[in-house]
Amino acid sequence: MFHDTDEAGLGVVVCDHQGRVIASMSKKTRLPSSSDEVEVMAAVRAISFTLELHLPSVIVEGDSELIISALRSEEESFPSFGHLISSIKNLEAFSCISFSHTRKSAGGTHTVVNGRKYTPVTGYTSS
Repeated sequence: MFHDTDEAGLGVVVCDHQGRVIASMSKKTRLPSSSDEVEVMAAVRAISFTLELHLPSVIVEGDSELIISALRSEEESFPSFGHLISSIKNLEAFSCISFSHTRKSAGGTHTVVNGRKYTPVTGYTSS
């Protein structure tokens, strides 16, 4: 998140089942009200990107345990961005979609694009 410019960066890296990068993208957006909202927006963008790539299945990784838990849950939650979580859950375009929590490293988890740090969400194909 870039508080000086009121922007957040969304970064997506798509890898195959062996971990090789097959596509990536980054995008700036308005600064949301919380880091959790940035994570949800990144997940939405990651899923949209994998749909554009016509991938049959995907594992979405994120470092917000709260958001990954919400994506895995059957319950409705988060009034401010629950509609985004619901839209992800209702996708039927993939033969398989799952969500995985990844822990931040000591220096923080981020992708650097053009000298800027972006919140990462990684999609993997299963075949």
